[in-house]
Amino acid sequence: MKKRNKFLGILGLLIGVIPGIILYVIASRLRIFASITVVAIFYGSIFGGSFFSNLFSGESDENEINDGMKYYEEEDNLSKGTVALATLFSLIGVYIAEVLDYTLSIVKEYPEVPFSEAFNFSLTDIFQSPVYLLISCVIVLFIGVSSMIKAGRN
Repeated sequence: MKKRNKFLGILGLLIGVIPGIILYVIASRLRIFASITVVAIFYGSIFGGSFFSNLFSGESDENEINDGMKYYEEEDNLSKGTVALATLFSLIGVYIAEVLDYTLSIVKEYPEVPFSEAFNFSLTDIFQSPVYLLISCVIVLFIGVSSMIKAGRN
């Protein structure tokens, strides 16, 4: 079994959430049910962690680097810790995506309000009507718990 860099794996889990956050905000701006995109947030985190931990482990060869799906092969044998961190980072990512979307809505409706003030307001006011936030978090938790159960079987 190949030794993996845990620090870079955790960093990859964090970085892997970013494309899903962007997708969530875009879907929400287009008036699409954005809660579905939390799947991309969760699995982007898993992929990012796997990619970074393998890519910079020092044991990768050129063929592995060219075949990105090889980094995803460990989904069948993920550790519970990896799944727990991916779930945590995904929940944080959902919150960030909702705050960004709410901030953009405020700035669109009130152009005179600076982005920073709208963002600061959004950080706490997002909990006034948390319907989509709750739906998204429930989906992330469902995916995380099912992945953790699957990791426990291996």
